[in-house]
Amino acid sequence: MAAVDYSGAPCIPKAALFARDDKAGMSQAQRVCWGWCPVRVACLEEALDQEAGLEASSRGGIRGGVGPAERARLDRATARMAELRAGAGEAVHA
Repeated sequence: MAAVDYSGAPCIPKAALFARDDKAGMSQAQRVCWGWCPVRVACLEEALDQEAGLEASSRGGIRGGVGPAERARLDRATARMAELRAGAGEAVHA
């Protein structure tokens, strides 16, 4: 995956907000992401790549408009889909 160009992203001048783990801070950060951010999807993809296999407690802050627990769920679902695809490919080739 290519590096994300964050120039012009609304989070840059508010970086401390995105590192907060309290509910109010996370909610404010999510509003910034979901309100208008040209790199929100790429940011989330980058976070999922960088945090692959980590538990929610090892992830921090808001990335791509998504909190740590939800990113962990997305990561597990993505891994499970990859397993199912691999298994389907084996069944077809068996």
